[in-house]
Amino acid sequence: LASWDRRLAADPGDLEALEAKSHLLAELGRHADRATTLAARAALPLPPAVRRTDLVEIARIQETELSDASAAIGTWRGIADEFGETNESVDALSRLYEATQAHADKNELLDRASKRDAERAVQMLVRLAALRAGPLGDVDSAARLYHEAIRLDPGHAGARGGLATLLEVPSAKAGAVEGLAEAARRTDDVDALLGLLPNRLDAAGSDARGRVRLLREAAQLEEQRRGDQARAFEHVRDAFALTPEDDALEREMMR
Repeated sequence: LASWDRRLAADPGDLEALEAKSHLLAELGRHADRATTLAARAALPLPPAVRRTDLVEIARIQETELSDASAAIGTWRGIADEFGETNESVDALSRLYEATQAHADKNELLDRASKRDAERAVQMLVRLAALRAGPLGDVDSAARLYHEAIRLDPGHAGARGGLATLLEVPSAKAGAVEGLAEAARRTDDVDALLGLLPNRLDAAGSDARGRVRLLREAAQLEEQRRGDQARAFEHVRDAFALTPEDDALEREMMR
């Protein structure tokens, strides 16, 4: 150990000496000194992957060998700031925050991670849907995947655009229409929802009850959200034509 120290005294950037000293200190159980040695190497102009590996090992030593949770938290935060939050850093910080009862910090950490994971999931779903709708030619599966992305993020432009392209595909139209309708409802996009009415009616086919439900919904939106009594009346009239025995619809028309 002394010989390696002499080499480092002459050249603090001697990577071979730092590596050898680190191994010797580990064998001797001198964990604090090893963390200091690893920190000295991490401060050198090393490839990012090597620097990160050293910092992760320092954090591990601080947590498990030195029982210094605060120091480990500081190191992991530095890693996350420099290299980005990963599953590894989130798991480590979550564990350390729990151990130190830093519940507010843990809440912020997990909140960021959950949002990031959700965004990543939506991106993957949209990419997978595009692959299936395009080269693989599985439009039904693509519609389901786009719809799943919409459930996670109803405002996602890629998912909504993908569903819109499937409106022209008969076998996928029903799923695409409902996915777009859900996105419009959840983002309170009245114009988009009303604009989908022709496609939704077409997808409903011969289902009279389903068509009446859609027309009633459209009438309510036209009257209450747009203030367009004439268009609302047209929708009620069309619904009544499908079910002339419906007294409620007749009264609505007369109103």
